[in-house]
Amino acid sequence: SPPRPEEEDPNARLTERAARGAGHAPKTLPLPPDNPTAWAGTVALKVVKLSTAAHVGSGRVQLVTDESFLLVTLLAQNVGKQPAEVDPTTAQLVLPSGARAAPAPDAQRLVGTVPGVRTLQPGGEEVREEWVLAFEVPEAALAPGLALALGEARIPLR
Repeated sequence: SPPRPEEEDPNARLTERAARGAGHAPKTLPLPPDNPTAWAGTVALKVVKLSTAAHVGSGRVQLVTDESFLLVTLLAQNVGKQPAEVDPTTAQLVLPSGARAAPAPDAQRLVGTVPGVRTLQPGGEEVREEWVLAFEVPEAALAPGLALALGEARIPLR
């Protein structure tokens, strides 16, 4: 029988990328030009930071991707008169093609926003919460038309 072609080891590619990315900070992306506040019921949502990274985590626990992690930092504040419930990890990234992507579960844990419903109390700035959402996407998806959907809120990102 003919010799089998050598198969590329996917872990070797990721190891090389992790070594190249060690010590490199995430790349900050510009916020959308008008950066509107979006609403999920009485919860106001505002994008305060967008960045990409080849890896998330620190120290001994890191995840590396062949694509990119898009990190979306949101501020959430309940402006209603009653408590409101929201699970930030149910957000979906709406790609320019119309496809949707859920947060990357393992990366999500490493950026500190664990899955689960948050009960936001009504109030002013002192009861704001900051959430970081991590999505694993190809670089080509970071194009005009990219948006974040959370509940009935749709937030343009690019």
